[in-house]
Amino acid sequence: MRKNIFFIIILVLFADIVYANEWKPVSGEMAIGFQGIRFKELDETKPLLAIELGSRNVYYGYSLLLGSANIENRMFEVNNTVYSESIDYMPLEFNIKGYYPMKDIEIGLGGGVSMNYLSYILKNENAGINVVSKDNLLFGAQLKGEVKILFPSTSGVDAFVAIEYVYQFVEKTNTFLGSLDLSNQRFGIKLGGRF
Repeated sequence: MRKNIFFIIILVLFADIVYANEWKPVSGEMAIGFQGIRFKELDETKPLLAIELGSRNVYYGYSLLLGSANIENRMFEVNNTVYSESIDYMPLEFNIKGYYPMKDIEIGLGGGVSMNYLSYILKNENAGINVVSKDNLLFGAQLKGEVKILFPSTSGVDAFVAIEYVYQFVEKTNTFLGSLDLSNQRFGIKLGGRF
């Protein structure tokens, strides 16, 4: 009997510590993300910068994300003319997430759909004009998981640093890069705030 009472007291104290922020009202959040993106059929991990803005409550919400990653950027010379070649990947995502709040930590899981803009530009650097410009729009879907560490803030509800992992499936279609599978994985941090 004594063990049971002791166990119940420990459980109540633990629940109070873990769920201290559970009922703090939240209506939205915004963040800037710094991630490494690795495409399935390309060898290198490239940096991806993203901004995310969402509407939410304590347990679920939705968000829009706009990101940009440079897949390739190089300069070369042909017949005394300098050219630059640039390939950019820009995801625009709509995501729905569920949240599990704890005292100073929040776990988020979710996913969504995306339109991914693939852009190729070949520029004559001597003349300052684009020689070739090609674009493709690729549709996709993604799964996301994140762990936020919450900090007190002078504005809004709180600030956070988050570690996030994303797997994005992208349709395999013929592009100016050929028939590549641009499905990718992303891992990195987000800095932002809940309000």
